[in-house]
Amino acid sequence: MVPFASSVGAAVFRRGSAVWIVFDERRLLDLAALRGDPVFAGASTQLVPGGAVIRVPLPEGKSVTVSRSPQAWKIALALTPQDPHAIVPVVAEGRMTFLVESASDVISLADPQSGSTLLVGTQRKANQAVVTSRRTTEFSLIPTQLGVVVEPLSDILSFRTIPTGFLLTGGSQGLMLSSPSYMTDALLAAARLTRRFQFPAMPTEALLQRIQHQVREAAIAAPLARGPKRRSAAETMIAGGLGAEAMALLEVTASQDPREAASADFKGLFAIAAILANRLDQANAINDPRLSGIDEISFWRGILLANQQEGSPQAAALLASTAPLAFTYPSAVRDKVLPLAMETLILGGEVNAATRMLGQRETDPTLGLAQALLKQAQGDTDKALEQLDALATGRDRLVRARAAVRAVELRLASHSGTCQRL
Repeated sequence: MVPFASSVGAAVFRRGSAVWIVFDERRLLDLAALRGDPVFAGASTQLVPGGAVIRVPLPEGKSVTVSRSPQAWKIALALTPQDPHAIVPVVAEGRMTFLVESASDVISLADPQSGSTLLVGTQRKANQAVVTSRRTTEFSLIPTQLGVVVEPLSDILSFRTIPTGFLLTGGSQGLMLSSPSYMTDALLAAARLTRRFQFPAMPTEALLQRIQHQVREAAIAAPLARGPKRRSAAETMIAGGLGAEAMALLEVTASQDPREAASADFKGLFAIAAILANRLDQANAINDPRLSGIDEISFWRGILLANQQEGSPQAAALLASTAPLAFTYPSAVRDKVLPLAMETLILGGEVNAATRMLGQRETDPTLGLAQALLKQAQGDTDKALEQLDALATGRDRLVRARAAVRAVELRLASHSGTCQRL
C-alpha cells in the first residue's frame, strides 16, 4: 500500500526487466519494509521532477495490478492475466487525443535503457491502458497497464492533460500521422499474449545509436555486470535484423560469463538470433523447458519447426494462437518471420487462423505467396494460379522459384492447362 491521497494519479508500464509505477506527487517513499518480501524485495524508488517512481524487477510474463483506495494506491502481483479497458487514440486534424477517465498529470522521465525521455500520463482511476504500441517518425506509443506513455522522437511534440484525457500535438503542421491502423484486431490479440523479450521498434538510425550506447555501457561496466547489458544490446541487434551480430556478441558474453550463459533468457535469445541468422542447428536452446509457459517462446518454437519442415502441422498448431506477435515486431524481424508463419498455418491445416490474420494485411507484398496458398486452400484455383503466375515473374528469387513450382504442381493437380515455362 502506497499512501497517496485520491488526487494523486499513477501510471504503470514495463521497460526491460522491470515494471515501472509512476506517481505524480514528488514524495520520498520508504521501501525498507519490503526487503524480505519474496516479490517486491528488489523494488527501488526514485524522485523525478513532479513525481516519484517505483521500479519492480519482474521476469517477462509476470506483472502487477494497481488499484485505488481512498488514501492509497495498492500494488500487488497479478495472479491472472489482466484485461484492462483499452485506451484507443483518436486521430484528427494532425492531433492525437486519448480519451480517459480521471486524467491527472504528465511526468517526464529519463529511460535508462535508451537514454531517451518518456512522457508519462497518469490517471486517478485504475483499469485503463494502452494495449498496443504505435511507431511514427515523431514518437512511439508504449503499451501500458495504466495510463499513457509517449516516447518523443521530435523536439516539437507536446503532450498534456485536457479535460477529456490527454492530447498529443506537433508543430504548426500537426503530427505526421497515417490513417488509423487496419491491424487493430491483430494488435489487440497480440497485446494479450505473454512475452519474454523486448525488441524495440525504432528507426534504423536510432537502433544503431542505441546499440552503440548499450555496447559502450557494457564495456565500462564491472565484469559481473556486463552479461545482462550485453544481452540487452543483443535484443536491440535482433530488432534491427542483425541476428548473426547478436550471436557473436552473445558468444563473447558466454566465454566471459558462464553464469549468464547458463541462464534461460540467454539461451532463448541466442536461439532467436540463430533462427534469424538461418543457423538452425544452433537454435535448439529455444526448447529449454525453463522457457516454457510463455506465448512468445511458443511462437519461436513454431518458427523453428516451420524452418525445419515445410508445412509442419505441429508448427502450425503453435503458431495458430501466437502468430499475432509477429505483427508487433520491428519490420526487420516481422518481414522475415511473418510470411513463414502465414504459409505454415495454411500448409499445416490452420486455414481459419491464417484467413483472419491475412485479411488484415491484404496489401502486404511480403505475404503474396501466403495469399496465393490461401486461395488454393479455399478452392479458388483460378485466383491462386493468377497470383502464383504474378509472383513467378517478381523480383524475389526465392519467392519466384517457389511460386513457379507451386503453379506447376497446381496445374498438374487440377488439369487446368499447360505448365508455364520455367
